Amino acid sequence: MDKKILTIVTFYYPPEKGAAANRMSMMASEFRKYGFEIQVICPLPNYPDGKIKREYRNKLYVKELVDGILIWRLPIYPSNSKSGVLRMLSLFSFAIPLFLFLILKSNYGKNILIQCPPLPVSLLAVLASKITSKNIILNVSRINPETLIFVPPTIRTLRGLL
Repeated sequence: MDKKILTIVTFYYPPEKGAAANRMSMMASEFRKYGFEIQVICPLPNYPDGKIKREYRNKLYVKELVDGILIWRLPIYPSNSKSGVLRMLSLFSFAIPLFLFLILKSNYGKNILIQCPPLPVSLLAVLASKITSKNIILNVSRINPETLIFVPPTIRTLRGLL
């Protein structure tokens, strides 16, 4: 019998604080209780300060095992700026390495749960998962009103991919 592997892509994961990080951590733990091998792919911890946490600074990426869950922390240009340009730069600074990771690394299983928002990260993760023939679970937890300008083109793009 094949191992049940679930890869979770999320923008927030402990040691970051907040509802999103806690929700994704609890979800990973629950799937693990049901016999899944869990891998999490997330950016280097930087929320809410907009600065990489001290123990993760000056590292291109970090691979760590926490409570039986393999965590891949990928690079990001962190920003909590009010500037839309800097925020988008921050999102894509994680989304692009994530896309390459998902395309080039093949041993993370056939099932991938992608947390949305943020939409740019989710869109590139869905695209990479589609290219590599993964089973996609898109977990949309909420959509902020300011992101609604992205929704119609994103839906059209997702329909084309799926």
